[in-house]
Amino acid sequence: MVLIKLKITLTKERLALLVGAGLAFFGALQLVRGFTALFAPVSNDYSEMMVAGMAQQLWATGRLEYIYAPPAAPYGLPGVQYPPLFIALTSLLIKLSGLGAVLVARLLAWSGYAAAGGMVGLLVWRETNHRRIALCAAFFPFTFWSVLIFINGARPDPLALLLSLLAVYLYRGGSSFVPVSAGLTKQTSYGKIEPGKLAVVALVLVLAFYSKQTYLAAGAAIFFDLLLTSGRRLQALFFAGCYAVLALFGLILCQVLSNGAFAGIFEPERAGRFIFHLAPAMVGFFLRDHAPLIGVALVALFWQWRQRQRFWSLYLFFAALACSSIVKDGAVDYYFNEVAYLLSIQVGLALVLFLDFKPSPTQNPKSKIQNLILALVGLQALVAAGMFVVWNQWRDNDNFSEIYSQTQALVREYQQSGKPALIWQNNFLIETNQTDLIGDYFIYWILLGNGHRAIYPFLSDLETGRYDLILVGSPEFRRWPPVLDAALQEHYKLELLSGKDGSPLYWLYTRR
Repeated sequence: MVLIKLKITLTKERLALLVGAGLAFFGALQLVRGFTALFAPVSNDYSEMMVAGMAQQLWATGRLEYIYAPPAAPYGLPGVQYPPLFIALTSLLIKLSGLGAVLVARLLAWSGYAAAGGMVGLLVWRETNHRRIALCAAFFPFTFWSVLIFINGARPDPLALLLSLLAVYLYRGGSSFVPVSAGLTKQTSYGKIEPGKLAVVALVLVLAFYSKQTYLAAGAAIFFDLLLTSGRRLQALFFAGCYAVLALFGLILCQVLSNGAFAGIFEPERAGRFIFHLAPAMVGFFLRDHAPLIGVALVALFWQWRQRQRFWSLYLFFAALACSSIVKDGAVDYYFNEVAYLLSIQVGLALVLFLDFKPSPTQNPKSKIQNLILALVGLQALVAAGMFVVWNQWRDNDNFSEIYSQTQALVREYQQSGKPALIWQNNFLIETNQTDLIGDYFIYWILLGNGHRAIYPFLSDLETGRYDLILVGSPEFRRWPPVLDAALQEHYKLELLSGKDGSPLYWLYTRR
């Protein structure tokens, strides 16, 4: 018998690839499971229902103004709170594919998340020229809670995120910048950025803004990076001018196509309440479960800053600043997703910068930093394994499927019988082909509460018992003004419709 002995030298580079691949493995599993969850029949997400419903209405009517000021919605409910690009693309795909609005919107959003992960890999590859670590980094974002929880939901955010990262890739590409991995040269940039290239970058960023209006961080980072770089201040002004002109053109176009209704999404009264008391818990939740990756990313950013490579620090700063939007009433932790993707880029950079770095004989090999990075990424891989085991996107479907079907049957019964009912759960209006009645009831409640909508029409209908049934979704968002709450208690009987675990899903009011 011949014994063959294989001797494998486990270098730091191989260890980096091993721990990176371990973390990427669980990210890939979550990405695939998120795709399967696109086909879950239960649709309860507030934003998803607005996006899908208004895309369906745009497809049916061809009138952009109706998605911002739906004429048939009761009590003048406002329409969707987002710019039109994602909704218009969803509407187009509904027409081309023949699939349902919810599924199409989910598929488009999931594709945005996945493609943005691909952009993470391309950016790491561009900055380090290390293909294997770049491939691993492409899956790192799918180990963050804020991405996992919403990866199977229909939102415009992933399209805006993808466009932002694409703009950054175009900006950082070519010969205009030294890659991060070459930062030891103490040189941050060289060559000239062509005006046409800056104009294209500005155009892509404007498209990101008209997908979701909170995606401004990439543009701010590019502007200040140019402004702070010697010899490029005029280019900063040119870039800002291109962005402003294109954004203004987009605003005029949206206003014209929507018959003046589009600008309403920027009314400050629509964010009249704030959830400062909930924000610390959201931030703490993000920091706690992803502390290892955050630590690695901060080490990489500190090193880059010391080497006069400032762009990624600026971008992460502005993205973190944008997370302040979570204090707006109703905003939740998907606002952290841009930060999650940027942290993933930095972890990929760190694995190359510190573990594939060949120091000269006079330099410190930085073995302590190397070991720390390996340990932290390995620890996050273990956390990611636990996340995959204990939670999945099908949980809500399994918990609420029975009560969902029963409530949908009830809504259909009222629709077919002609009994007066007020349905403020938009997925059932989509299911029963009543998309013309869809409106943003959540924003309507805020406007009622701060006095920017007349309360009397709704109050009068409650006092006269106009509706046999009132169905309200998202109980945690319920914001009845006290006078309406009193009228409901006096004239209607409340029943909470709950999932298998006892958590309430719908509020069902029936006339006394």
